[in-house]
Amino acid sequence: MKKQSIGIVQWLIMILFTVMCVLILVMTVSRITGLAVDRFLWAEEASRYLMIWMSFLAAILAARSNSHFRMTALTGGIRSPAVRRALGALAALCSVAIMVVVLYYGYHLILRQIRSGQSSPVMLIPMWTTYLAIPVGFAGMLMWTVVNEVRAFRSGAADKTTEEKQ
Repeated sequence: MKKQSIGIVQWLIMILFTVMCVLILVMTVSRITGLAVDRFLWAEEASRYLMIWMSFLAAILAARSNSHFRMTALTGGIRSPAVRRALGALAALCSVAIMVVVLYYGYHLILRQIRSGQSSPVMLIPMWTTYLAIPVGFAGMLMWTVVNEVRAFRSGAADKTTEEKQ
């Protein structure tokens, strides 16, 4: 089931990217040629919202593969695997805390957007549909961060980066 859900996220990102590229191409051609410029005003707004969704969905994939950036300047010189594991666990705990805070406020942002009834300026879609990318992305990142840390703890490999494991 996990592989299927990740496959769905990957396909969704590819579809969103393709749609975004087509919209930008059509919008650019219409501006260059001067033909039907006013018909494609919505394309810029749609492209922006698609990019937001793609970014948060891609962050889920990065969390799954443990590919988010990290500072190794402090831990790189530490020779003790136990100390590196402890520092890695502390960093993961800090990341989880930040994700929980963003998830909490993202959820309340969605509720506020639904209550306000705010819609996008050109397409007139509810703005909460765009802001929904925040809690969805952070929920996925939180889930995969916890899964990866539990796996690392069980295997004793919390001190290895993604590059070292490959």
